[in-house]
Amino acid sequence: MIKKTILIPSFNAAATIKETLLSVQESLLTELKINTLYIADDFSTDDTINICKSVWTHQETKMEILTAPHNRGERGNINAAIQSLQLEYDWVFIIHADDLAKKDWLKVMCTSIDKGSEKLASISSSYDVLWEDGKIDTGEDREGEICIEGNQKSIKDTLINGTWWHISGCAISLKILVNSGGFHPQMPQYGDMEWILRILNQGFQITYIPMSLTIYRQISSSVSSVSFKKHRDIYEHANLIIHYIQLFSAKEIRKLFFKFNLQLAKRNVSSVLSGDLTRLIASLKMTTYLYKLFFISKKPDIPFNQ
Repeated sequence: MIKKTILIPSFNAAATIKETLLSVQESLLTELKINTLYIADDFSTDDTINICKSVWTHQETKMEILTAPHNRGERGNINAAIQSLQLEYDWVFIIHADDLAKKDWLKVMCTSIDKGSEKLASISSSYDVLWEDGKIDTGEDREGEICIEGNQKSIKDTLINGTWWHISGCAISLKILVNSGGFHPQMPQYGDMEWILRILNQGFQITYIPMSLTIYRQISSSVSSVSFKKHRDIYEHANLIIHYIQLFSAKEIRKLFFKFNLQLAKRNVSSVLSGDLTRLIASLKMTTYLYKLFFISKKPDIPFNQ
């Protein structure tokens, strides 16, 4: 039998983790035989842990809390937790402490795991986006599954179009995750894409379910939002493209360079309208950096391993 568990990485999540845990409880069915849920707390200084202990009431699935000795950051926190789980479980479900599981999340994901091959590294699905004003952007709602094969075409398509894989709400083979070296600790924004590209480069498969099974909460103080304001997303994405530069023609590299600069131009307009001079200056510096990266050095600043 394939042994599965749930991991919720958390850091100062007192405002949201109650809703997350309650939604996961709704998704847990007895027949899924998931005996333990783990909270990987990254040295929270608020009431996160006490809230977890008071909220979790599931009878068949116990909760255990893994506490970090210091703040490791999201990637380091997950990597450390995975090391402690790898010998006991085959697959892990990951959901962030500010996101929500829909009722069929675990059932659908478990069914996909049970019929997957040994080359299957991860499963992810579509998701809804919940904005701070309460507005919801709905994800896909189609039947079936899409298998993404590990080859150069899949790598190139992902680099051009962006990642379709989302760590929150996904399922991952623990053996493959550990053997691959885990998530890149220096990539807070595009660490998910970097891992997927690395896995595809090693010939593993990813399953995508075009059905919205979770709800992603968009918070202005989140890692993604802060990163976006500092253009960290463009920095990491551009470095990934240069890491795989051999997959692209000179014409394609120029096109990608101009695509990034179009993104920056749109942000410049927003910065001017809002009077955000700091972000505007950062954008101009990023334009200069991209030119050097794409046409002069042609070597990534971020250290990558295959």
